[in-house]
Order: sequence, then structure tokens, then C-alpha cells
Amino acid sequence: MTDTSQGDPFRDEASRVLEGYRSALLGVMRGVAAGGSQSRDLESALGLDRTLAWKVSSAASCSFPFDVARHIPGKSAIKILTKAGKRKGLSPEVLGRVESAYADYEQLVKVHAGDRATLEMMLCSYSERERKSVDRDYRKAGYRSNSYTLGVQAKIVYRTYILNMNESSDSMFDLVSLRGIVGLRRIRSNAPWIVHRQRIVDDQGTAIRLGGTRPIDETVGTEECDLTVPWMREFCTQPLPNVRRVYTDDERMHMEILEGRVGETGRSNYVLGEFVSGAGPSERSDNNNSVELALKADMPIERIMFDQIVHRALFSGMEPAVSVYSEMTGATAPKCSQEGRYALPIFDRVECLGAGLASVHVAEIPDYTAVLRRSFDSMGWNPDHFVAHRFTLEYPPIPSVIVLETPL
Repeated sequence: MTDTSQGDPFRDEASRVLEGYRSALLGVMRGVAAGGSQSRDLESALGLDRTLAWKVSSAASCSFPFDVARHIPGKSAIKILTKAGKRKGLSPEVLGRVESAYADYEQLVKVHAGDRATLEMMLCSYSERERKSVDRDYRKAGYRSNSYTLGVQAKIVYRTYILNMNESSDSMFDLVSLRGIVGLRRIRSNAPWIVHRQRIVDDQGTAIRLGGTRPIDETVGTEECDLTVPWMREFCTQPLPNVRRVYTDDERMHMEILEGRVGETGRSNYVLGEFVSGAGPSERSDNNNSVELALKADMPIERIMFDQIVHRALFSGMEPAVSVYSEMTGATAPKCSQEGRYALPIFDRVECLGAGLASVHVAEIPDYTAVLRRSFDSMGWNPDHFVAHRFTLEYPPIPSVIVLETPL
């Protein structure tokens, strides 16, 4: 995470104001609770309602100034607090510090944000202890509003890449690409939705022509490969939807599901699977220092899951690192790692699941292990020779791209 502590006047001023507010409330707690530091002590001593007592005690007990921002009540609540303190016999100095500290906070709002909601977002970005939960709350709010606006949502979207050595060339790797959508629901019947994208490029963004692509499901026709959607039919809701497949000028391929039923009556699950021979270089070169696998978050999703399953002989056992990049700036993989300023502040990390399929189970995706086993059986690969890594994120920001980067 970028260090914003140097040359940041807003941070310095906000820290001073929030620490002053915390200190003022701590004076109230000490004055009325006889040494107690719990909200119930304040509630009993001043006759405050439970919510206000909790906010006061939470702010007073924060270890970091920027965590205080989530616990500041409105102006009317501060008046209730000071009136209760006056009735209890607190000194004018103690109550004056509370009023002065709150006035400083209101001035911070006026000068730097214009409204409290915006200031709270600005302050939460500096929070240390509560940052992960705060970020999740904001992303969840985005999920709900985007579901309404875009007209579609999903419970889980997952992308799994299985990488193995290429049989013909030691300098290339083969790849199985799996994409699953669990609990897809439309909010509007005519909302368009792209079910699948694919593009393989080198470090410079130049498209790599695929050596050969075929569906994992042998029942999918291959005579007209460019017109065939690589469904893994046994794991898909039936009947399968009508789909358009479109190629763009920048070497991208889009698959778009057409109109369908809304809500629970149209809820559906889909899995797509393809094998790509000679998908990319497995050795370092001037144009390739790493393998970057990307997953685009482009619809409202409750949880996104990204698995990388790699043969032990590839990449010298190096482990992937994860980054999440905003696409609002136009940054796309694989240029993302070269444009670190576009990285979003995500605090979740990649987890190593070990070798084989014993630990890849996901409770919310009951058939996930079966999807993987079906894919390994189709390729004739032994899953015990492969090591899995997983990244998950609740309510991913959209539009964004998640990148797993493994050094070569």
C-alpha cells in the first residue's frame, strides 16, 4: 500500500481533529463512569440510549485516530450528550472540549469534503485496523446499486486456470481455462451480459495466437470452433441459453447471453471450459518476465474466486502474487503490473491449497471438485502433480481486473 504519511496536509489535520475528538470523549468517560470504559457504563451513568452510548465509548477507545471516523454521531446527538453531562455535574471544561472538538470536525467536513458521507470515505482510506471491513461495506453497497442499475447479478463467479507443460515444446505451457457462474439472476429481462472473455498477450500487450483450442466437453461441436460456446453441459442449468459470440478488433472474444427470465425463476449456473495448447511461454525472455493470468470483474458479484493450479515442474515452484486494478483508467492486463498506480487497495491475499484436489472444495459450489476432476480426466493429467493457489474477494469493485502474477 502506498505510504501517504509524507506530504499529506489533509491527513495531518484530520489526525489532529480526530485525536482531539477522541480525547474529549475520553474525558467524559472518565468523568461519569467511575473508571468504567464500556458503553453500558456510560448508558447507565448519563441515561443515554444504547446507540449513542456505544458510539461515544467506541470512539473514546479507538487506538488509531482514523478509526474514530466511523463512530462520530450527528450534531443533535452531541447536544444530547453535553446536556446529559451537565445534568450529571461534569465540569464546563470537559463539556466545552467536546463541543470544541465537534466544531473542529464540522469545519473539517466543510473545508475538505462538503458533506459528512464524503469525509467519512476520505478518512476511512487512512484507517489501519478497520480498513478491510470498511472496504467490504462500501463494496457491498456498490454491489446492490450496480445490480439495480445494470440489471444482472451473480452469487459467485470463478475462473480457474490449470497450467501444464506443453508436450511439444519445453518453452511453452498448455492451459485449461474454466469459468463458472453460480446463481446468475437478472433484475431486468433484457439486460445484456457477457458470459465469457478471452485474450492471451505478452508483456507488451501483443496478442499471442493460440496454438490450438478445443472445448473440455467433447459433446460440444468443434467443426465450427469460432461459433461454438465451450459449455461443460453436465454442470450447466438446462436448457442452455442463446448466446452470441463476437470477436473484437483488439483480439478479444466476447460471449453474450441473450434475454431471459428475471429473479429466482431465471436463476442459473453455467460452466465453460476450454483447453489451449501452447497458451504461453514458460521461460523468461525479453518480452516475458512473468505469467499474468487475469480475471475481469464486470458485473455485480457477491464473491469472486480465482484459482491457479500449476504443475509442479513449471515456474520453479514460484508462488503467484495478486493485484486488483481499476479499469476506469483504461489499464488492462498485462500492462497492469507496469502501472502500479492503478492498483486498488485490496487486503485479501492468495492462499496456497496444496497439491491435489483434496482441499479445493467450496461449500457454495457443490460441483466444483467434480468440474476440476472432469477437466483433469479429459486431459489425462494427474491432479496430485499440481499445486493450487486461490484468491477470493467479496463484492469485487467493477469494472476491475484481478491479476495473478507468477515470476518466470
